[in-house]
Amino acid sequence: MLANLRTRPLFFVKVIGVACGVFALASFVAIKSFAQVSAASGKTATAQVHLRSEDLGVMKQVTISPADRETFRKTQYHMIKSHAVLGPTLRDPKVANLAAIKSNPNALQWLHDNLVVSLTPESELIGISLTMPDKNDAIKIVNAVVAAYLERVVEYDHQTKITRLEQLRKLYNQYQDELRTKRASLRQLDGSVGNETRVGRDARRDLTLQDLRENRQELRRTRLQKAMLESQLARAKADKALTSEQIDVMTKNLDNLKRQTDVYTAEEDRMIAEIERLGASQIDLKNEHDDIELLTKTSRSVGQEIESLDIELQARPRVVLFTDAQ
Repeated sequence: MLANLRTRPLFFVKVIGVACGVFALASFVAIKSFAQVSAASGKTATAQVHLRSEDLGVMKQVTISPADRETFRKTQYHMIKSHAVLGPTLRDPKVANLAAIKSNPNALQWLHDNLVVSLTPESELIGISLTMPDKNDAIKIVNAVVAAYLERVVEYDHQTKITRLEQLRKLYNQYQDELRTKRASLRQLDGSVGNETRVGRDARRDLTLQDLRENRQELRRTRLQKAMLESQLARAKADKALTSEQIDVMTKNLDNLKRQTDVYTAEEDRMIAEIERLGASQIDLKNEHDDIELLTKTSRSVGQEIESLDIELQARPRVVLFTDAQ
């Protein structure tokens, strides 16, 4: 009997151990079953966008390197998760009126942390997913994210290229007008100067001519920067895309460029007067040739950029909606 009493505690320990094991197994099965039910309940909404890295329509002759393709994909990833996209998403009435958003005082951070943007290797598709208790809410938010991304990032980039193309065409036409004027002036100089030697022209006049050429290069560069900044500032004011502080900075930069333009223009007038005072009746033939050569190269470069942008704008969009969330 004493032996039986001694073995009973061991028996109770075994019974308790078996019971705990059964409970743990049952708990594991229950949790696994719950996870499977949750996954199957369809509370995750997913949309997909297609990044066309190879198919550039009329630009099929252009080769995109793997590094460029990967950089483009990662850039789109960060753009989708940016405040520039998530902010407008939350202001969308379809999203802003959701109870889950109204009750969340930090909805922007919540959306940033919970929105899943997936880049599938060896694929041109980007997945945009969100898991919520109510799948209808998740669908509305995901589709709003896609809409904001396509509008704020893709369409804005397209419109920026159109604006850039218009600016370049205006600049190209200005260069062509200036070239026609200079070539006409050069023909007159060729007729009046002929084969006249430049012996006797002093070093001071030659140095002034060199300074004049450099000054004109700076004047053209400053005028181009000024024109570009004026366009950007006008667009920013119209779109209300920048803060008042950023607008003030751009305005100050524009004023500085205007002052630089005035300085270069006044210096050009002074140099021309100095050359004439030193006995030059016309701007030197070499100076005219150099100016025309520089202007021709610049004009050709602008023309190439116009052609490239024009072709790119005719191509199919590089980012398109593949499937929306349903």
